[in-house]
Amino acid sequence: MALLRRARRQAVVFQPSGCPASADLTLFYWSKTCFCRRVNQAYMSTGALHSAKTLQDQLEQQRQYFDALMDSMPDYIYFKDRESRFIRINRAMARLFNLNSPEEAVGLTDHDFFGEPHAGITFAIEREIIRTESAVINLEERETWPDGHITWVSTSKMPMYNTDGQITGIIGISRNITGMKKAERALIERSKQLNNLNISLKNEMDERRNLEIQLIQAQKLESLGQLAAGLAHEINTPIQYLGDNCKFLSESFNALKRILVEYDGLMTQAASCGHLKLVVTGVAQLAKELDIEFLSQEIPRAIEQSIGGLDRVAQIVRAMKEFSHPGSTVKSPVNLNHSIENTLMVCRNEYKDVADVATDFSADLPPVYCFTGEINQAVLNLVVNAAHSIADAKRDSGKGLIKVSTKLDGDFAEIRIQDNGTGIPKTIQDRVFDLFFTTKEVGRGSGQGLAMARNVAVKKHGGSLTFETVEGQGTTFILRIPVGGNAACSQRHRI
Repeated sequence: MALLRRARRQAVVFQPSGCPASADLTLFYWSKTCFCRRVNQAYMSTGALHSAKTLQDQLEQQRQYFDALMDSMPDYIYFKDRESRFIRINRAMARLFNLNSPEEAVGLTDHDFFGEPHAGITFAIEREIIRTESAVINLEERETWPDGHITWVSTSKMPMYNTDGQITGIIGISRNITGMKKAERALIERSKQLNNLNISLKNEMDERRNLEIQLIQAQKLESLGQLAAGLAHEINTPIQYLGDNCKFLSESFNALKRILVEYDGLMTQAASCGHLKLVVTGVAQLAKELDIEFLSQEIPRAIEQSIGGLDRVAQIVRAMKEFSHPGSTVKSPVNLNHSIENTLMVCRNEYKDVADVATDFSADLPPVYCFTGEINQAVLNLVVNAAHSIADAKRDSGKGLIKVSTKLDGDFAEIRIQDNGTGIPKTIQDRVFDLFFTTKEVGRGSGQGLAMARNVAVKKHGGSLTFETVEGQGTTFILRIPVGGNAACSQRHRI
């Protein structure tokens, strides 16, 4: 007999002696008995019986190999049915479960050995494997036990099929990685300790460096992070106006759409009918209700404020970036009075509750060649500083007063911003323009406003920023820049 092949159902197709080669043959074995079948004709073959016995011996040998593999593997190997009940486990897993033999686990589930949430999570994962017919490879699982202790395993699970190709359960292999996890956590903790030590050393070095900088009266720090720390404070005011104005624009334009629809209807009827009195009356009433005159005045202003606010956000960012690295933007002639007026409008939220603003703009001031955005930012910083000074005075007689004036003084345009706040104590007057120096509480001032304003006046425009102050009565900051854009002025204080 010539053995031809072995099928998935452990059937062997063979050609016994004396059987025609064209016969339709299939070998079935049952209780060591072999049958050879042909349509309307049966054959018995001693050779077939011998082949079946050989096959059975081979299968027994394979089973022994498999049992030896299962029992000798230190990893946990297990088979489960579709309901996640154990069908078989190896000895390593039996020892893990404190069982006398692997057979004791048959019919049990993870819920009989593990605590929550591991048992529930494992069941859900195995449901998904059966549903999707997909394997899970090297999944790290945190095993919780009833007594509260934790172990870790690396698990691979895959669907298990019968000879018909149907899923009958899952096969799983888990490796204990608890020791590796502990070592990993220890390494992380050690890394944290080293990182904390590095931070401590860095802070120590930074402190020494800061002491050196203070000793030589440095005006700038090289820390970009500290520069960025005050960015939100500077951006806050224009962002608030943008939000309010955009909301106003949205509501107003929605209202205008209604009247435009009515206008369209009016025009349509006007083209086809001569009797329009009722329609015209309705449209006029709607226009009155919506107060079109008010909207036509306020919407352009809101749009202008919004555009100015967006520009200011970009200017603030540019100003922060260019503080130590001047840009190449070309100076252009600016109506300084109008520019300051817009700046006061943008930063109104900063002073409206503590002070009134009075302006005295010189009508003779010609266009000034300058960097518009940076001058606006400098003025905004000075006005906000004045508002804070008035707020710190805590007056009982109502609001304070901020006076903003401009005038032409020879070849210079002069801007004065005066407040009736606390004034500047003599002990800190020499440090007012130092970068990051502030007497304000955290979150209210970053110590950059006056330093930035001075940088704009002196380094960007060749002008000056000085102050006159009387402690307890107020301060006046004087910003001077050359009208033509080219000049230099020495810095001085007049106390």
